[in-house]
Amino acid sequence: MEPRKITVIKAAGQGKITFVSNAETLGQLKGNLIENNINFDDMTFYVAIAKVELLDDSSVLPTNLPYKGETTNELVIMLTLKNKKIKSGSDRTDAFEYIKANGLGDAIKLKFDGKNYTQVKTEDLLKFVDGHKNSKQGVSTTASKASKKNPATPVVKVEEIVPVVKKEAKKPAASKEVKASKATVKSVLTAIVGLLFGAEVIADDEYDTLVTDIASIDDHAVTESEDKVVAKVEELTSSYSDAELREFEASIRK
Repeated sequence: MEPRKITVIKAAGQGKITFVSNAETLGQLKGNLIENNINFDDMTFYVAIAKVELLDDSSVLPTNLPYKGETTNELVIMLTLKNKKIKSGSDRTDAFEYIKANGLGDAIKLKFDGKNYTQVKTEDLLKFVDGHKNSKQGVSTTASKASKKNPATPVVKVEEIVPVVKKEAKKPAASKEVKASKATVKSVLTAIVGLLFGAEVIADDEYDTLVTDIASIDDHAVTESEDKVVAKVEELTSSYSDAELREFEASIRK
C-alpha cells in the first residue's frame, strides 16, 4: 500500500492528529498510533466514509472509497471507548451530596494532595466516603455503648477520625518557573474535567481516563529535538475540512 494520510480523532474530546502511513491492517496502524503517542487501550476503531468498525488486528483498512463523486484513500478513523453509553453518575453524585452534607471538602483536599472532591477519581472518592461512613457508624456505636455504661463519657466527634495526610517538606525545584507553569496547567485541566463530569457532559470512565492522562503529563521541559518533532506533526493536516471531520464524527456517533 502506498503511503497515505490518516486522520485519527481521539476519544473524549482529546483532539485529532494526522500522519502518513502505509498500514494495510489495523494491527499495522496501531504501530503508527504508538509512534504518535495515541492511547487506544479499550478503544473501538470506526472508519468514516466507509462507516465500518475495525474489529481486530487483521481487519483490512478500506481503500478506494467513493466520496463526493471522487475516490479517496485518505482515511478518517475515530476512537471511542467501548462503553459509549454515558453513565448516570448516580454513585458519584451521591458521594458529592454526602461530602457537602458532612463538610468533608477540606478533609479530601488533605487526603488527595490539595485536590477538590470534584477532581478525585470516582473509585478513590467512593472509598473515602465509605471509610468515613464506617468510621462514623463505629463512633456512633461506641458512643451509644459508653453512654449506657457511663452517661458522663465524652462522645468522640466524627471530625476527629477523618484521616489527615501530612504534607511533605517542599523539595527544591530545578526550575521553579517551569514547574509552577506545568503544575498550573495540570491543575486547571483537572478542574475543568471535574466540572465537565459534574455537569454529566462526560461519562464516568471518560473522566477517570482523562484524570489519569493529565496526571501523567511530564513535568520536564520539552527538549529541542522533541520540539521539532511536535512542530513537524502539527504541520501535517487533514485534507478534509473541520466541518467535514465534525460531520464524520457525528455520523459515527449516531
